[in-house]
Amino acid sequence: MIRLFSLTCLFALLFAARLPVSGQESQPAPDKTEPKPADNGDGYDRPTKYPRIRFKGENIEKVATPDGGSKDVKSRAYLIDLSAAMTASSTLSDGTETTRLARLKAIMTQALESIAKSRDMVFNIGSFGTESVFADDKSPVAVTSDVIDRAKKWIDELAASGDSDLYPLLFALYEQAPTSATLLVGSDPIKPADVSDAAIAAAGTLQDYLVKFVEECKKAGKKTTLDIVGIDLSDTQREFYRRLAKAGGGVYLDG
Repeated sequence: MIRLFSLTCLFALLFAARLPVSGQESQPAPDKTEPKPADNGDGYDRPTKYPRIRFKGENIEKVATPDGGSKDVKSRAYLIDLSAAMTASSTLSDGTETTRLARLKAIMTQALESIAKSRDMVFNIGSFGTESVFADDKSPVAVTSDVIDRAKKWIDELAASGDSDLYPLLFALYEQAPTSATLLVGSDPIKPADVSDAAIAAAGTLQDYLVKFVEECKKAGKKTTLDIVGIDLSDTQREFYRRLAKAGGGVYLDG
């Protein structure tokens, strides 16, 4: 088994290499089997209640370059699992006892360090299970040393509880379509509140429904790459998240 340090270094190198995407992107075709999600009172439609979150900067499109030119700003989303399943114990390769949540925090810290010197990037972090958003105004923030330090502190103080309702966060992600996304997960997704049993049955299983959702977003022109890091997953869980990463044009890694 590869040590956690090596995995997090590989993780950092992998996601630091994602390229920016520019130009207009088309919206995914509406799901004819499901009604449009109801407005939850804050002017933002979602399949289930979730804090308003922005993964893509609306007013920051270009940054200056040393030669006097400009280049596109990359936008990155981090989706992290803070469900109750993350409190389960975990054993590292050296025999150290820890928790899935502690491993997630270590990997996320490495990821933040890997983008610390980026000056053409905005990012935000959203969680499911325990619903939280990193940026104070819920909009993505530019990478600076101060922002990275604040993000590390925010990660370190996180707790985990609740159910693993991943779909609302995927919905928000692909509605906005940032350049890239990274999902850190250690649990099975639960059935979303406002997705019917019939819609899931038509897809096959809940896992099939989520994979199909991402596939349809990509077919509709959404260019967001979705990479996934699994934490203490079973073989069956790994297979699902490999499928989901492939649907999102990304890769799966064990964390």
